[in-house]
Amino acid sequence: MFPSIKVLGTVIAYNQIKFSEINIDNFILSSMMHVKPFHGAKKNTEKLKIDAMEKTIIFSKIESQTSSSDKNKHMENDTNDYSTIVSLFLQKGFLTEEQIKYADRVRSKLNSSKSLLGILKELEYITDDQVGKVVRENHSALRIGDLMVEFGIISDFELKAALEIQSKEKPKRKLGEILVDHQFVEEKKLIEVLSLQLRIPTIDPEFTEIDRNFFSKAPIRSYEKHKFIPIRSEDQHILIAFADPLDPRDRDEADKFFGKYYLSAIATRKSIQRAIQRSLTRTIFCWLLFVL
Repeated sequence: MFPSIKVLGTVIAYNQIKFSEINIDNFILSSMMHVKPFHGAKKNTEKLKIDAMEKTIIFSKIESQTSSSDKNKHMENDTNDYSTIVSLFLQKGFLTEEQIKYADRVRSKLNSSKSLLGILKELEYITDDQVGKVVRENHSALRIGDLMVEFGIISDFELKAALEIQSKEKPKRKLGEILVDHQFVEEKKLIEVLSLQLRIPTIDPEFTEIDRNFFSKAPIRSYEKHKFIPIRSEDQHILIAFADPLDPRDRDEADKFFGKYYLSAIATRKSIQRAIQRSLTRTIFCWLLFVL
């Protein structure tokens, strides 16, 4: 029979040192014991209305900026106009300047919203395998917003709108969170496309067995803040699920506790958060059963 919440709180209070040894954050523990009240559908509806108004204002602002600044966009076609990922293909010798210029001319004639990277793939100048290789080897130099535009997940206009929203926030959230929260893209669709392009598997940590030994290696605060969680050992490496496997800050945090040689997977933020809470609860009760 498990101890009551009152007993659990008392045990935690008297055993802070022991809990710190297994990296359980007391703040997270205390938050688990308090259920946030549900404020009902009215508050959510009001928030959606505010978000819609905010997006309308931002769209109007960006539209006016775009119309004045992009008039000569297709008249200037030097290397500096290429996206970072296309420039990397050029630097590594996967593409020639002539191929890029030809693809850019094709895009302008088609009058399509398709990215230059998409046109280059359709012309079979580059392959999905090459795209995945370049992105994996240069993830710290690539921004997720630019990649999503190049992969055709969002438009350049939507990226500018999300960046405008981000610039006004304090503290600033990650761009991916803003894109999902403001319904520019569904998170499931986002991770599916990134998984395909980056050759990184998707995983659902919420319904996956989490290795307790790996989970205890890092503080809960790191998992919560950087949205990652270790899953299991696979091919003699630790498999780690990230909400944003391209964020260098998240990867650097994982490197501190698991080294640089691990396998990456992509998961939704919600699934990672629920897996963290489930694993934390299990760790607490296992410890309590041991000491009581």
